[in-house]
Amino acid sequence: MTAPAGSAPTPYIPNTDADRAHMLARLELADTAALFTELPERFRDPPIELQAPLAEAELVQLLQMRAAENTGRREQPHFLGAGAYRRLVPA
Repeated sequence: MTAPAGSAPTPYIPNTDADRAHMLARLELADTAALFTELPERFRDPPIELQAPLAEAELVQLLQMRAAENTGRREQPHFLGAGAYRRLVPA
């Protein structure tokens, strides 16, 4: 669906209020909360436990530490070509 003429686009939310109303009507639902009635209550809006905010320097240090946990191809066994080679198989 397209946005009505003269309306400003909403960043990151491509559906207009009219789009959402149309979709809910087609699904015969009163509101978007009705989409989630089949989900158990404990999964609908779980709390998010976040750590305290970090300063930029602390964040960079944390990300560098996490990146150092990754291993490259030199540290892990690998199989070049994974056994797929050009072969001539006679008929």
